[in-house]
Amino acid sequence: MLAIVVVAYFIGGVIRFNIVHLEPALEDRSQTPHSVFVLEKISNFTLSVAYIVSVAFYLRLLSSFVMYNLDAGEQSDFYANLITTAILAFIGVIGFLKGLRSLETLESLSVTLKLVIIAGLLVGLTMFDVQTLGEATEHGIPSLDVSWFEKLRMLAGILLVVQGSETSRYLGAAYDSQVRVKTMRRAQIISGIIYVAFVFLALPLLPHLENTTPNETAIVELAKFVSPWLPFLLIIAAVMGQFSAAVADTVGGGGLFRGGNQ
Repeated sequence: MLAIVVVAYFIGGVIRFNIVHLEPALEDRSQTPHSVFVLEKISNFTLSVAYIVSVAFYLRLLSSFVMYNLDAGEQSDFYANLITTAILAFIGVIGFLKGLRSLETLESLSVTLKLVIIAGLLVGLTMFDVQTLGEATEHGIPSLDVSWFEKLRMLAGILLVVQGSETSRYLGAAYDSQVRVKTMRRAQIISGIIYVAFVFLALPLLPHLENTTPNETAIVELAKFVSPWLPFLLIIAAVMGQFSAAVADTVGGGGLFRGGNQ
């Protein structure tokens, strides 16, 4: 996780460099090689497809957490897909009628609430680890017997979750370059600390996943061993987090498409 966070920060560094140096160059076509514009067009197309997948992924994950405590049986996937579609439609309608900036206030509130819950989670995990110090070594950590390709896919998926700073590159119409660079760097540092700390503190809980098939809501199951209140709070944080991520990527994707059509 530490390595992935470092890689994500370096990716963010490239994007910050582009914000400061590439964006002004793209505005002055007479001083910029044509190959740069071609590469920019190809990159924008590739990222636009990735944004579509990313937004759907975040909202589908949100729906999985919403359905966690609902006993829907075989219809669970159907209802989760229905919720995902409804939220996509809601974001699309709001964006069309009022613009996605109207959702940024809700996104800001959700991020604040999410950070408070995450802080509580880290404190709870720390207290649990201190109380169970010495017991963790008595259990083995389950491992997955998967191919190297599957492991690479997992690592790429983790990088997708960790890396979200590219959104700032396409918000030039709303925020100046200095604000985007500063906030991106700050967000990457804060989120990186959270990711690494969580993985480290959650290690003693991993043996509880033995003989189970972990899914996207496994963290909720693990939280039950720390506090009976944590699962409920984590579901709220997960829903808020996935919604804010989806809105951010939708806003970023909108800026990308707008820039590509100019």
